[in-house]
Amino acid sequence: MQLILAGCIGLGLVWGWLLVLVGAGNEKRPWRARSSLALITLATALLLWQFGGLPLFAFVLAAIFTGCIHFAWRRQLLSVNGNP
Repeated sequence: MQLILAGCIGLGLVWGWLLVLVGAGNEKRPWRARSSLALITLATALLLWQFGGLPLFAFVLAAIFTGCIHFAWRRQLLSVNGNP
C-alpha cells in the first residue's frame, strides 16, 4: 500500500506541474489541449479510485500543491522579467 501511495503522490506532483503548464495557453489550439488534459485527468482519477480513496486523495492533494507552487513560480518570473 505504501508503494501505491508513493506512486500516486509522485504522479500528482508531475500532473500538477503539467496542468499549470498547459493552462498557460502557449499552444496553437488551447481548447483541444485543455479538454484532452481534463479527460486524461478524469481517466487517471477513475483508475486511482480502484486503489481506494486514500491514493486518490494523495494524488489530488499533490497535484494541487504542485500546481500552486508552479503558478507562484511563473507569476514571480513574469514580475521579474516582464510579460513575454
